[in-house]
Amino acid sequence: MRIGAKLTGAFAAVTLVCAVVGFLGSFGIQRTAGQVEDMAEVRLPRVRCLLLLQESQQGIRAAERSLLNLAASADERRRAYQDLEIQRKKTGENLETLAALLGRATEEDALFQAFRSAEAERTKGIEDFLTLSGKLDETGIGNPAAFEAELAVLEVAHQKWLLDLSRAVMTEMPFRGNVDAAESAMGKWLASFSVKNPALVDLFGPRILEQYKILYAAAEGIREQLNRDDITDEDMGDIRFAFAYECLPAADAIGDIFDRARKIVGDAVAIQNVMNKQVLETNGAAFDTAIAALDALVSAELQAVDAARVEAAAVSSGAGRLVFVGIAVGAGLSILLGFLLTRSITRRLGRVMAWLWRTV
Repeated sequence: MRIGAKLTGAFAAVTLVCAVVGFLGSFGIQRTAGQVEDMAEVRLPRVRCLLLLQESQQGIRAAERSLLNLAASADERRRAYQDLEIQRKKTGENLETLAALLGRATEEDALFQAFRSAEAERTKGIEDFLTLSGKLDETGIGNPAAFEAELAVLEVAHQKWLLDLSRAVMTEMPFRGNVDAAESAMGKWLASFSVKNPALVDLFGPRILEQYKILYAAAEGIREQLNRDDITDEDMGDIRFAFAYECLPAADAIGDIFDRARKIVGDAVAIQNVMNKQVLETNGAAFDTAIAALDALVSAELQAVDAARVEAAAVSSGAGRLVFVGIAVGAGLSILLGFLLTRSITRRLGRVMAWLWRTV
């Protein structure tokens, strides 16, 4: 074979080796870039969206619990309503973003549908809770359970006072109880009474004050006569008459006011109890289900990210090894071809030199 053909073949072989090495390197880089792009543009945004969903779910729960705190001020409750709406809006936005990012990702589809089902149930529970909370706000009673307890204490104190007065009248003994309506437990409570419920304002306004004035005015007269040392049977007759026809009718009217107030407050307490059950049981169970589904989705995405990272590392490492092997093969082939070409050329030159020496 001529030397020119051998040189051309040698360089062609070296070029082929370089082309193979370049192709392997480019292939590895493209696969690695694809994995990195998938993590950066798909997997990690999904994880971020899922974490934001978890955050908004916790925000909704916190707002619900804040609205259960009926001792909160009107401004605090208004802020809780606003926070609840903000977190619900964030949940809706992140759900749409996540659905777009998932696309047709069948491996997460079942988990995502489980979350959407739990979220739909939770959304219904929130709507029911807001309806109940709105009804409770409409009653104008800040904390119905606490108000009901206050009424019970006041009624017990009122009945005890009335029982002491009746016992003194029946036994013709001096009465040492209070006869100043303003200093009674009810009088002190009414002085600071502040409820926005129109029916309760009507009951515990002039209506009950009028009856208390009648009751305590009659009681004051009874006490003055009972505490005299020279009380007569005629005086006792007047005392019993005043008790029966002045004190008892006023006490009955006051008792009727307490009964009507208990009914109004009892209805508000029933709403409060249903609202507490809605948040703590129904909405709580839906929240736990939604959070569990989100945790499963986050775990699946993190596993997918880790698998993609491992695959990208393996592809990059494999491409590096192939490039190294290709370079080594190319270098070895170049040395071998150089050796063979040099030997072929020097052998011919040796023959020429030998012929020249013989002819000289």
